[in-house]
Amino acid sequence: MHPEGDVMQVELQQLNGFFGAAALATYAGGSGYVQPLNKGFNEMEYRQNDWYYRDSFCGFFKSWGKETVWYKDRPVWVQNYGGGMEAAYQGDEQFAQKTFNFLKLALAKGKKQEAFQPRGPERFKEGKWTYLTTLTGGIQKFSGIEHIFYGTKLVFTHRYFGGVVLDKGE
Repeated sequence: MHPEGDVMQVELQQLNGFFGAAALATYAGGSGYVQPLNKGFNEMEYRQNDWYYRDSFCGFFKSWGKETVWYKDRPVWVQNYGGGMEAAYQGDEQFAQKTFNFLKLALAKGKKQEAFQPRGPERFKEGKWTYLTTLTGGIQKFSGIEHIFYGTKLVFTHRYFGGVVLDKGE
């Protein structure tokens, strides 16, 4: 990655397109699970030419994770996320699973490959479920928070942040 100029813009577009495809193919798409490198974690990966993506997370009612994108075997972008079910819903495995299924639907909506969208779209509604996210920043440096409501009750919250990795000599 280059720190400035037109070259960086092209690379950021390629990064975003790859990240969008990877995110849709893994958690949101329900596939890509691999043998975890980290004991007790769930991990998914996606590869396309020189690009490699890995999502690694642990937990159920409360979960924490990290998505990393590599280009030519060098990490170039990272997103950390975490949170989970609100206290009143922790312990209700069936309701939590319904919430996660809705989260997958929300994460698959929008235009991830065209515009930077690290999680779901700003707003998505289906039946009694509503997904909302607030994003600050862009692909180079960002943070946000997502909420899921069932009816009028807040049932799930995740915070997320991340951005481009610049190593020595870049």
